[in-house]
Amino acid sequence: MLLRRLAGWLFVGAVFAGLCGLGLWQLQRAAEKRAIEAERAAAGRAAPVALPLDRTDYRALRFRPVTVAGRYDAARQLLLDNQVRDGRVGYSVLTPLVLADGRAVLVDRGWVAQGLTRALLPDPTVAQPVDAVRGRVYVPFAGGLRLGAVSDGAGWPRVVQYLDFAALGALVGRPLLPLVLRLDPAEPNGYRRDWPAPGLSHQRHLAYAAQWFGLALAWLALSFYYKRVHKRP
Repeated sequence: MLLRRLAGWLFVGAVFAGLCGLGLWQLQRAAEKRAIEAERAAAGRAAPVALPLDRTDYRALRFRPVTVAGRYDAARQLLLDNQVRDGRVGYSVLTPLVLADGRAVLVDRGWVAQGLTRALLPDPTVAQPVDAVRGRVYVPFAGGLRLGAVSDGAGWPRVVQYLDFAALGALVGRPLLPLVLRLDPAEPNGYRRDWPAPGLSHQRHLAYAAQWFGLALAWLALSFYYKRVHKRP
């Protein structure tokens, strides 16, 4: 009997600790997102600078407004799949901007809706030639879920499933800088350009943390109530 009670309370404690651990994890995520939001706000107030091309790590320039000289390669454009706006599925139009040294940077020209079927791809034309563009640096925070090849299609524009700069560079036939340039709303040749904030807001993580801590307290209260009821004759 004593061993059964001990095992029961150990189980109660393990579940309680697990629920609290999930709450603490959400608090940690909230702190990380708060830092990202502050970084984004501070970068948004900075003046545009020429994008340095001699770096390998661009994370310090994330969200910074920059200008880049180059020309669009309209013949080899990419459509990043599964991008949702207002409940509609569509694509982010990624157009290589060819630099003077032969490399390229992917310019996110905005969002376009998916056609009536997936076989009907949008035609992301470049109406005006450019010799420089302005936008904000976006460096992905993590690799994310990657199932299968980056693209199993053919022809152009090419539908791709995720951002892998080495693989996408092989598709377009040029080395790519490890970033995406989100085109400024005032620039020509763009589509819908209201990019969402990366991931959930820190308030959402705080709400999830409160839920996990609430479940932990509810579990503990129910466990004590159950033990008390079963002690009665």
